[in-house]
Amino acid sequence: IALLASGLSSSAVGTMADSVNSNAIEEDQARHDAKNARDEGQRKKAAEKVARFEALWDGWGEEDVSTPRGKMRVRLIKAATELFTEQGYRKTSVDEIARRAGVAKGTVYTFFPTKAALMIEAIAIEKKALIQMVEPILSGALPPLQRLRFYVRTVLSAMRELPLTTRLVLDHEDFVEILDEL
Repeated sequence: IALLASGLSSSAVGTMADSVNSNAIEEDQARHDAKNARDEGQRKKAAEKVARFEALWDGWGEEDVSTPRGKMRVRLIKAATELFTEQGYRKTSVDEIARRAGVAKGTVYTFFPTKAALMIEAIAIEKKALIQMVEPILSGALPPLQRLRFYVRTVLSAMRELPLTTRLVLDHEDFVEILDEL
């Protein structure tokens, strides 16, 4: 509903939903294949595919940001978020992200296996902020009318507070490309 309200056509929203569903099915199939592989070659190939999916989800926000490694991860995410917001996903290269962060391109890949994984991490950080923003709505602490007003203000301010997510919603082709890469 929110995607439709943002101006995306129902066919664009349907394409996004189909892509998400397709990736979920592909991940489930990879897990099934790994479990039921008959020979070592099949098991290895299936395990590698499962590992690619798991690499996308592992470690979100679990890095200690006070360590040098944690600080580097934050620098990379910040640089990527800025570039993705300014240029979009498709027009941003890993080379540009590395340059903006002041590191070598290989450093980016030591933290994120793909550009899509980096984008997902950046979006996850924004979504965590969104969850904090809407907590008063979800807690039920506000009376219904205040909760509605708070919701409207939060949705409107979210466009400013979550620039990457806003850019992604408005440029649904970037979103579909990210899902295709997963």
